[in-house]
Amino acid sequence: MSTPRLSLLPRLIKSLWAVNAVFSVLLLSACQPLHTPNATAARMDYDITQGWRATSPEQQNVRTDALNALAQALDADYPAIDSTLIVKNGYIIFEKYSHNGNEHTYHDLYSVTKSITSILVGIAIDQGLIESPAQPIASLFGDPDPNAWRGVTIDKLLTM
Repeated sequence: MSTPRLSLLPRLIKSLWAVNAVFSVLLLSACQPLHTPNATAARMDYDITQGWRATSPEQQNVRTDALNALAQALDADYPAIDSTLIVKNGYIIFEKYSHNGNEHTYHDLYSVTKSITSILVGIAIDQGLIESPAQPIASLFGDPDPNAWRGVTIDKLLTM
């Protein structure tokens, strides 16, 4: 017979792996650029709805040695991380898969998706793309039937 405390252990372990994955992304985002970025380096020159494009890290002012160090750390210290993808300025600059995985391998993400979405909502609010977390979802997607989503706001989706 297992105690309630022991039954929480698998969920705790999964949560710790998710935290480690997010930490890895944040750690890499702290890497110093090769030189002072200019305004043109931050522009995407393609339609992202047609698919992702990849470029070298240097073209996006990211040091390759920092990405190589990340790859080594992932292999040595984070064996349970199956995939890591880094996008800068709309271009894939780093893509690594482990355990025979590839870009078509599905993963269980659970509630970490809400955490990442919350970060992106904050960025969108800061950039003026979204008014506030209280904004109705229907206003974002132009739903032809706003009554279908009446009362559903961004903050409700992020806290469900």
